[in-house]
Amino acid sequence: MLAMDITQLTSQDLRRLSALLEAKEKFQAKLNEINAQLVAFGEGTSSGPAKGPARAKRRAAGAKAPKRRRGGAPRGALQEGIVGALQAAGGKGVHIKELSAKLGVKVPNLRVWFLTTGKKNKSIKKVAKATFAWKG
Repeated sequence: MLAMDITQLTSQDLRRLSALLEAKEKFQAKLNEINAQLVAFGEGTSSGPAKGPARAKRRAAGAKAPKRRRGGAPRGALQEGIVGALQAAGGKGVHIKELSAKLGVKVPNLRVWFLTTGKKNKSIKKVAKATFAWKG
């Protein structure tokens, strides 16, 4: 951008600058409308301009939609349930099927939890086939 000395501007220069800024704002508004139509087209909605409240829901071009969580337990609830059950069971441990029935979680989900998240916790030990104990 060119450096301007404001003290050297004339009223004619200011009018010309104002006209240029107005033109720029009009083009920017048109560009925003085209971007919104492209986003709507990509989302599979109508290609025409939006009407009513749908227009307010549009995001700026390039903005990502917020991730929506599905239903279910809040974050960390499964770990709390598993650790609580293992601590209550003591050294003999708990079989995955018993844990599944107690927590209301599918057996495959528990197996994956123990193979991924559970192995990071050094207090959880495998004491027998599909049986884990708290050794904290």
